[in-house]
Amino acid sequence: MARLCSGNPGKTRIFCGVSVVLLELMHMKTLLGAVIIVWLAAGPPVFAISKTPVLARVELKDSWTQFPLPVHALLRDVAGRDYALALATASQLRQTHWPYSILDHQPDVARYVVALPMRKGAREAASGQFDVRHDDGVQWLIRLRSEAEVETLSELGFALMRLSAEPLVLESPARFSAMTLAPFASNVWIAAMMSRINSNDLVSLVSQLTGEEPVPASGELRVATSRHTRSGASVRKATEFGYEFFRALGLAPVYQAWTNGINTNVNVIGTQVGMTIPNEEVLIVAHLDDEPSSGRAPGADDNASGSVGVLTAAAVLSQWRFDRTVRYALFTGEEQGLLGSAVYANAAYAAGNNIVAVLNLDMIAWDSANGPTLNLFTRTTSNPNYSKDLLIASTFTNVVATYGLQNRLTPFVLATGMGQSDHVSFWNKGYGAILAIEDYQNGDFNAYYHTANDSLANININYFTAFAQAAVGTVAHLAEPVEPRPFDVVRVISGDWSATNSSFGASLLHAVHTSGAEETTDVFDTTYASLPANTNNAWPVIVTQPGDDDLSTDCRDATSQSIFRGDLIMSSPYGTPVSCTNRLRFVFLNPPATNRIYTVRITVDSQYTQSGTGFLCVTNVRSLVAGDGFIALPPLANVTNGAVYGTCDLAARFIDVDTGRNTLRIGSISATQVVLEANTQIGTRTFNEVAASTNLVPLNAWTWIGAFTNSVAPTASNFEEGWERVPLAVGVSAFTNSPSLFFRLRRSWFAP
Repeated sequence: MARLCSGNPGKTRIFCGVSVVLLELMHMKTLLGAVIIVWLAAGPPVFAISKTPVLARVELKDSWTQFPLPVHALLRDVAGRDYALALATASQLRQTHWPYSILDHQPDVARYVVALPMRKGAREAASGQFDVRHDDGVQWLIRLRSEAEVETLSELGFALMRLSAEPLVLESPARFSAMTLAPFASNVWIAAMMSRINSNDLVSLVSQLTGEEPVPASGELRVATSRHTRSGASVRKATEFGYEFFRALGLAPVYQAWTNGINTNVNVIGTQVGMTIPNEEVLIVAHLDDEPSSGRAPGADDNASGSVGVLTAAAVLSQWRFDRTVRYALFTGEEQGLLGSAVYANAAYAAGNNIVAVLNLDMIAWDSANGPTLNLFTRTTSNPNYSKDLLIASTFTNVVATYGLQNRLTPFVLATGMGQSDHVSFWNKGYGAILAIEDYQNGDFNAYYHTANDSLANININYFTAFAQAAVGTVAHLAEPVEPRPFDVVRVISGDWSATNSSFGASLLHAVHTSGAEETTDVFDTTYASLPANTNNAWPVIVTQPGDDDLSTDCRDATSQSIFRGDLIMSSPYGTPVSCTNRLRFVFLNPPATNRIYTVRITVDSQYTQSGTGFLCVTNVRSLVAGDGFIALPPLANVTNGAVYGTCDLAARFIDVDTGRNTLRIGSISATQVVLEANTQIGTRTFNEVAASTNLVPLNAWTWIGAFTNSVAPTASNFEEGWERVPLAVGVSAFTNSPSLFFRLRRSWFAP
């Protein structure tokens, strides 16, 4: 052959005769599809090897960084063999001397999905329906004939990953610094963060995202019956809810729009800038979209649970400052093949964002076996970026072991490269990322996956709560806390809650304590008040004083004691007076300060009620929120545009332990008892011990005479002052026979 033919081995080889070509083909059968006839201007036709790329499976031979051709996916088969999917010509593949097999001769990278059967029986149900180019025993490589096949696969119980349009980044650029963490140790601040996560808050958020409760977004109260990427207004309510949630926490949210074929939507991103190394970013992410594509799609486990994990992390972590920047991301298009997260990761890489860790929460609330196993998926050990993932996973396992979650969670780190969720978009760019997911490999997979029955009723709340606590602890350790940031948000929603098809909108008020805010209108009010315009024709508005902004946020300094005074106003362009139902709902958007008391006073003027009777309610907000958070107002009637039909005053005070305020005095004396009066702050629960002495000179002359537990409810008479005297009655038999007595009060406070 060398004697008959010649040519530069670095160029396309031209063979000199038909007989030589046939000999070559006899020994290289894999080239049959790559031989074409080339007509030369001066001579007979000859044969040449095509420069058209093929899609090939390449077996691992050495480090992947030594493979010289572009790689578009790294996978592992059922036998535990790592392999790559590469696009190259057959000639280029041969020259690498790495083992390979050709899967497709006319590849179109945009048309491939790697489909992983999640639900039992998915393989059998899908058999023969799709153009399967490769089956590695774990997953299928499918060449799509139409985009409709994506939905069919999802609803049959498959999770999907599209091939990366660009080659994978296997070695991080020098501009990206590696994350360095201090040796793992328990941190009292992080323990406090984790303790602030409770089941009630998680359930409330899941209820809203799954359509069991109305979602307040853009001035409307609507039920999000589906979060499917293409469900239009329904999924938009969910993305707007996330945006407003981040905005109220001061996380400067942005929408990131994306389009891929027939799919278009937005990602929602909130940012908490780091203090000392803000260029290093820690991300906690989840996909907000769900399945099925038609009808009701609550998606409680997949993936309202992960999305609520992100929202809850934002609520808690926003109360501290960290070394690193923390970003909170809610992606859409995950069910269609990681579309939204791919856009985000690609843009972050192009912008040079130094993402040092990504925790992806996807399905974190199903545990029918009370296992309590969970899986942490990293890249395979053969991947050059595996160590980045392992650092994140080991932080998670250390959090579980260190903060008392061992009996509630059992995490397993699996280096299988499982790729059907949003963490893979970051793997493709060389970033460190892991998938945290419930145990679906050992017979405890969610039977309602991608069905209308994936509802709140079918998730394990205790498991979910522990999972969310571990996730928050993990992100906190990765971002490294610097100091607490006193910060709380009380959300008040005013609206006509009578029906989901009500023509009335809703008003939101966020009462916020944040560092640097003033007691009057300031820049914080303007910043937080940037809500989208209310598109409804009429809605009840809460207008605060002195802000005078509807759909607003009223900010006060974090160290202040304040009463947020608001007017309830009807906004309507109708020429006739408005009549409607009206309820207020109170929600703590983040865990409230442990030493702050929250009370509220609501009034409605009798001239605007259908019954002609006025309304007054004064109550403790913590107790209210512990229930459903609702205060039902009387139905309104004949309310004209701009009329102030009532008030909503929210008081937020610190527990006052000053001895000058916590006083004791004698209220009355009778033959049988002495009634002492202790000045007590409303909204508190105290334990009061009374002692008496006949002589103040001896240090040990005090005699204990009684103990009292007192809870002081807010009322119309004590709301403004915030204090009330409570009686402490002591029988005279407790006293010694003495012409004079001195009394002493010792007080301790229960947590509010």
